[in-house]
Amino acid sequence: MIDVFRSARLKLTAWYLIAVIIISAAFSSAIYLGVAYDLSRRFSDMEQRMSNQNMMGSMSSGMHGIFASDLRAAKGRVLLILLMADGFILIFSAAAGYMLAGRTLQPIQAALDEQKRFIADASHEFKTPLTVMKTSLEVALRDKNLNSKPAVETLRSNLEEVERLHLLIARLISLAQSQEGKRRINLQPVEVAVVLEEAVKKGLPLAKEKSIALKLEAESLKLEADKERLAEVLTILLDNAIKYTPPNGWIKITSKRDGKYALIEVADSGIGIAEDELRHIFDRFYRADKSRSKTNVAGFGLGLALAKQIVESHHGNIEVSSIVNSGTIFTIKLPLN
Repeated sequence: MIDVFRSARLKLTAWYLIAVIIISAAFSSAIYLGVAYDLSRRFSDMEQRMSNQNMMGSMSSGMHGIFASDLRAAKGRVLLILLMADGFILIFSAAAGYMLAGRTLQPIQAALDEQKRFIADASHEFKTPLTVMKTSLEVALRDKNLNSKPAVETLRSNLEEVERLHLLIARLISLAQSQEGKRRINLQPVEVAVVLEEAVKKGLPLAKEKSIALKLEAESLKLEADKERLAEVLTILLDNAIKYTPPNGWIKITSKRDGKYALIEVADSGIGIAEDELRHIFDRFYRADKSRSKTNVAGFGLGLALAKQIVESHHGNIEVSSIVNSGTIFTIKLPLN
């Protein structure tokens, strides 16, 4: 892949140079022809004036030869200066073209590298539940004393893995549609407090299982948004907060007005995120590579990437701040108009 991009960079640089050579040659030719014509015309005018004034009777052939020699030397100097200037332009253009070619190809290379990582990570995420299902089925089929109870447990385990795969596929499709702009947002008047209350109701059972206190402080705010997709963002953030908050911790969701914007915060007393990892938190499959995966909670690392896509499709932004072992705060900023 590196050789392909190096070859493409050299080819693109060559095309830049060809364009510069053509333009430079055209301008240099025009300048040289113009200057040469002007010098010849001035020499003829001077010769004519000297002849009219009858200086020295007429211009001697020796004097004429000297002026003609000076004229040729002047034209030669002009040509030399233009060639030197063209040479400098070509050297500078080659260096600048190579640099610009690299900058032009950089986003393409980054996109291809991301695609490769995406395929590798997605393959890994698909492979794990399929391997679990295959292994459990093989073990169950080898058991000669298999009865209804083990069979039910095996099927229940496989059903959980199928549900994980279903969630993964749904998140992948939703993320791809959001990135390509194929998933339209259905804007309508939305009461932020209502959406927050619904998200809290969905997360309350999971929070109770871990004895996590769930608090809601919602200011009455209305904005134009896609209610379902906004609820999806809040569900993702709340689900993550519950996963990474130890038992007996707390989660607080607030909403308030900030000028022409609505601010929604999801804060928790969880394990936090290291500072050097914060810039990767919205990357797809982030948890597959980083230390947060050590908590062994269910998930694929797609939720936050999807949340960011949804928020940005509403012309808003989402930020995160965190302190390890103290907690994390996700802040969503959406325009009220």
